[in-house]
Amino acid sequence: MQYISTQPTSFSEKDLENIIRQLPKPFIITGDFNSQNVRWGSLNTDNRGKEIEKILESDNLVLLNSMESTRINSINGNLSNIDLSFANASIAIRLDWSVSNHITSSDHFPIVIKIVFRHIDSTPKLERCNLKNPNLQLFSELLEYKVTNINVSEFHNTEELVEEFTETIIAVANLTIEKTKSKTPKPKVPWWNQDIKKGYWPKKWKSGIIIPILKPEKNQFKTDGYRPITLLNTMCKLFEKIINYRLSWYPEKIAFLSPKQNGFRKNRSTMDSFYEINEEIKQTLENKQLMGVINLDIPKAYDITWRHYIIVKLNSIIKILSHASWGADSMSLIKIFNAIIQSKINYGSILYRTAAKSTLKLIDTVNNSGLRLAIGAFRSSPILSIYNIAGIPPSTLRRIELSKTSQDWPGKTETNTVA
Repeated sequence: MQYISTQPTSFSEKDLENIIRQLPKPFIITGDFNSQNVRWGSLNTDNRGKEIEKILESDNLVLLNSMESTRINSINGNLSNIDLSFANASIAIRLDWSVSNHITSSDHFPIVIKIVFRHIDSTPKLERCNLKNPNLQLFSELLEYKVTNINVSEFHNTEELVEEFTETIIAVANLTIEKTKSKTPKPKVPWWNQDIKKGYWPKKWKSGIIIPILKPEKNQFKTDGYRPITLLNTMCKLFEKIINYRLSWYPEKIAFLSPKQNGFRKNRSTMDSFYEINEEIKQTLENKQLMGVINLDIPKAYDITWRHYIIVKLNSIIKILSHASWGADSMSLIKIFNAIIQSKINYGSILYRTAAKSTLKLIDTVNNSGLRLAIGAFRSSPILSIYNIAGIPPSTLRRIELSKTSQDWPGKTETNTVA
């Protein structure tokens, strides 16, 4: 155990680096770092918080905190997040971090870190037929004898006869075939992993039934007056939930999302935003100040959003995942690139492919940057060589290919052709 003073003059990035180098893996680091950073839920970021943030960016570390407050000021009752917990990436996925509500004599809340072990299958072993060396001759002779002696006239309907025939087969099998107790071997990885690597997606999962629902007080003769509801394949929705559950863990674990974002996050809701606004209003009134609040409900927000900026922000995900020491491999990064960046660029490309060259160059620059990060190429690498290594056609060819695909679409008619 090594102690680091919390005095501002003696705390530095090198202190943490020295400890990390001495620790055997896997390891967990916890302590009162007395540091503020919006990354772990603080309202502001101080110098000490910046030093710790540098460590998180440069080393194989994962922040375990979940934005919960870890200390209460006994004088004014304010909450703060100054107690931090870190772990290396190999064990972080198995750790469950939480703040206990147990009251102690300390002004710091107890922090509970649990190791989540893999599920052990405790289901009882089932008896199965050992078909390696079955006595099929005895089975056939005995079954033929039993079936021959079944009196069909004793049964009132076909269902009863089928049930009797089935029970006869099972009974003969129990008498003539040896039994063994074993469990069905489970695959080490989900069956769909190989399909994902191949980029395969079942055709039935790609289609859905669209039901247009008229919006209140909207024109029924205009398309924008309807809200389309798509009924998707149930297996597809279940699969998406599994993938979403796995992908949602990582941004929360590394505190990638803004602490101000409450929508579409576990254990959060709009009430959290209302609470923050309410606290701001209370502080404003106490300080006899003025406060302005702007509420935006923008219609068709996605259609008028600066999509180029969105793609640039999506590129930052590739930048994070392409870390030299703990990042994903190139093949995984290319799949992520295709899913979150290439798909956004391809969307509507058959329409904007005729735009000015300067506009297309703006989009291609972002596309090339993300692909360069995915394969780990230098900034000076030729663009065509980057596409060649990644196995992805250049943007110009991709737009032409998508345009031809749209013309070959089976549901295309003369009135909806996109040229």
